[in-house]
Amino acid sequence: MDKKAVLCEFCSNYGCKDCVYKTMPYPVNNPDKSLRGKICKTCEAKFYIKKVLNIIKQSNTIIDNR
Repeated sequence: MDKKAVLCEFCSNYGCKDCVYKTMPYPVNNPDKSLRGKICKTCEAKFYIKKVLNIIKQSNTIIDNR
């Protein structure tokens, strides 16, 4: 199996093609979402966790305002 180094365009670290195989809008707040960059599993997890924490924070704010 050929393992070539692939660059994650979010953290600038190299990883194997099995770890850097997805794409995500780049930059994340890109309005048309057509410009996409390769993302590693670590960065993908960081964005997912950040998104979930923001959802939890918003839901707690809604509950506290009741």
